[in-house]
Amino acid sequence: MDRYCKLCEKKLVGRVDKLFCSAYCRIQYHNEELKQKREVIKKINAILLKNWNILTELNISGKTLVPELTLLNKGFNFNYYTKIYTAKSSNKTYHVCYDQAYCKDSEQGMFMLKDWKP
Repeated sequence: MDRYCKLCEKKLVGRVDKLFCSAYCRIQYHNEELKQKREVIKKINAILLKNWNILTELNISGKTLVPELTLLNKGFNFNYYTKIYTAKSSNKTYHVCYDQAYCKDSEQGMFMLKDWKP
């Protein structure tokens, strides 16, 4: 049974476990694989950075109440955050984006923004 290079599909000669015809093809294949993974990470980091910028822009005093619509109008994405934290004192769940946290205040329909220190 013939085997072919994973990159250029050239017929392989030699060891039975060989996957690439040359070092060049092996390196190119793995570089492309890493590039695709890095693109995903870049997109996620861009969303997290945008969220963080919005939170720091709105949270001037270190503890601020803002309407959900304000966050949405600025392009905030509630699906991306770096950590979830439940405050022991209030039992409220905060979503953390680097050093900024937010929590929905169900009584007022607002979001509490806070500086977060681990």
